[in-house]
Amino acid sequence: DVLLYLVFVIISFVFWSILVLNNQMQQNYNVRIDIVNVPEGTTLIDECPDAVHVTLKNTGYAMMRYLWGEGPTLKISFAEYSDGKSRFVVTAQQMTELLSDLFGVEANVVNYSPESIVLRYTNRPGKKIPVVADADLSANFQYVLNGKVVLGPDSVVVYSDMLTLESINSVSTERLVAKELKDTLRTKLALSRLEGVRFIPDSVSIMAPVEPLVQKLSLVQVVPINVPEGMRLITFPSLVKASYFIPISCY
Repeated sequence: DVLLYLVFVIISFVFWSILVLNNQMQQNYNVRIDIVNVPEGTTLIDECPDAVHVTLKNTGYAMMRYLWGEGPTLKISFAEYSDGKSRFVVTAQQMTELLSDLFGVEANVVNYSPESIVLRYTNRPGKKIPVVADADLSANFQYVLNGKVVLGPDSVVVYSDMLTLESINSVSTERLVAKELKDTLRTKLALSRLEGVRFIPDSVSIMAPVEPLVQKLSLVQVVPINVPEGMRLITFPSLVKASYFIPISCY
């Protein structure tokens, strides 16, 4: 009796699924954007959106294919939407057509964001410039910043128009304030943003070595200097005790 009951439950579930999946359903998707066929030597200056947020209405059968695995990806050909004047433009109407082609003509795209894509690009080679750390660092009591602040990498490549490239000779990181440090600082800093400019890479790592101070006691010899010839100067005491703090690596 139990097995017979389970068989009828399974059959009922199958028929229920068929009826439900045949109905119109509304679902939200994050459609990844992939700009393809970008010519060699061309660099996008503006940041392209990672995804388009789409609200879609379709039958359950059509949406089943997006339930497993990776979500849909919208591939946009660079050559098709480049105006040849350093601008890559996908209008709202073109975006609607691309999404319709992706999901099928039977799908109803309710809304999506962003509605259009406008990016600037350049065919000019980049310019290598140094990175300057904008950091205010200080160690805690009985600790010390021992050594130089290290950036990795210490230079980046900047891309922009000719006049802008000529005016940029260095780039600073975002402001970093770290007080009362007790251990070596390691973090990542984004570069300062400039309109119409792209840095590759757009962030750098920073390392500030911090060490504890260790007290040390030494005997220091007193040596007279500038003593006239023929004279001898004797000091009492000839050795003095000096107490001081040094980084533990120098102990």
